[in-house]
Amino acid sequence: MVTVVEALRKSIAERSHLRNALTALAGVQFDTTDYLAYFMNEYGEQIVFRQVLGDPLASLLHSDFDWEPIVFDPEVVTGAQRAARMGVRKVSDLVHVPGFEGLAEFLPLAGDLEVGAILDTMPIIGGRSIVSKDELRWIHVCADSSAQWREPSR
Repeated sequence: MVTVVEALRKSIAERSHLRNALTALAGVQFDTTDYLAYFMNEYGEQIVFRQVLGDPLASLLHSDFDWEPIVFDPEVVTGAQRAARMGVRKVSDLVHVPGFEGLAEFLPLAGDLEVGAILDTMPIIGGRSIVSKDELRWIHVCADSSAQWREPSR
């Protein structure tokens, strides 16, 4: 019968192997307390999700970006979520955001569309990485699963 101590040792060893493999892959030194997840899309592009303990931001390391970290807020992943945080749900709401006042004259032509549907047609993470629907679902799972890592240390 496996004891709790043996199970814990096995878990630590497995996490260590994963961390070492991802370090070798991405060329980044990960901490033992980092939340890490790995994804390979249908094109063979590899992505690592990293949440540092106590940090409110997460990062994606993507093989297509030479493993350069793409930092983003995991609580606000999609364009629709970012817009909602600014109080923007429809195109008409944008006219109240500094820099978008000029859109008012185009509203009669475009109609009052939902901003989220427009922004999330091509999801962009960290302002640089366009992700597929499968990648976006994986990022959401990672963000949800790593939420407790973002809480300040006690």
